[in-house]
Amino acid sequence: MNSINEKLIELSDAIVDYDQDKALDIVRELISISIEPKIIIDNGLIPGIEIVKNKFEKLEYFLPEL
Repeated sequence: MNSINEKLIELSDAIVDYDQDKALDIVRELISISIEPKIIIDNGLIPGIEIVKNKFEKLEYFLPEL
């Protein structure tokens, strides 16, 4: 279970680093070992998105897509 948590943290970090390829690879890996999508979203994607949101609000991040 610890390695799953580590992968979820890596996924969150990939979101923060805007590393789309790494994020996709991690999601595919987690799905391949039967991790439920809700767990991936709740514990990997959303925490990373929250960090990006907070950095954007503090003007520490620029999101050119917006």
